[in-house]
Amino acid sequence: MTARFMTCVRTLLFLAALTAPVFAQDGPRSAALAKESAQAFAAYIQETTQAHRRPDYSKPPVSQYLQRILDADAFAALPPVQGSDIPWLLEWNADVSHTYKMLLLFGATNESNMKDAMTLNLIEAEDQIMSALALEVRIGSRMLKATPLFMAALPPEPTIRTEIRNAGLQRAQRGLVETVRGTSVTLSGPMRPRNALLLAAAVRDTATVWAPFTTLSERAELLKLLKQGSTENVYPGVVDALTTASSTISSIKD
Repeated sequence: MTARFMTCVRTLLFLAALTAPVFAQDGPRSAALAKESAQAFAAYIQETTQAHRRPDYSKPPVSQYLQRILDADAFAALPPVQGSDIPWLLEWNADVSHTYKMLLLFGATNESNMKDAMTLNLIEAEDQIMSALALEVRIGSRMLKATPLFMAALPPEPTIRTEIRNAGLQRAQRGLVETVRGTSVTLSGPMRPRNALLLAAAVRDTATVWAPFTTLSERAELLKLLKQGSTENVYPGVVDALTTASSTISSIKD
């Protein structure tokens, strides 16, 4: 068989995997599809950059890559959290995070043009960027819930390893808080109704997970940002979601 023929076969198999239905409640499979799609998407971004073109996310197969990476429906269909979720959650989260950065920073070559690049990308790919950010909040929250279960199932270790594990958990907690803060900053500006609701719902639905790990000053900042988000995005459901999230934050006491 020629190399060209084998390339065609691999492409057809990959596209078949993209169009195949994802079995409900199958986190490892969804994460595996996300990884394959993230690799293909990264190759597309590299090719587009080298060709000095603007990306087009609306047409297959690129639109299918993003659909698999940012498959919020598959994520919503997952069963209750288990400690064994951690390996594939880490993989999926990394692919979503990398995809978010590629979407947001496309065309940025240095600090001097980063702001202009991000502004243009938000105009052209707001839906995809906000979908990635919302899913990152949700995956991060599930990871934080799964981590204690994962650690409880591990065999006893010497004190130093226990300390390392606890330090890792603390980093995960702080990382999620920072992600939520970034999401809240984004929400404090105007955006399309669908995307405002997407982000507001992600913050609301996960607030009980990350809010206990915020500091007093962080809570004050988050409340201010969410209030501004309610002012900038007065859409059905958005204000209610942000009000609920704010109530959860306010209920946390040091």
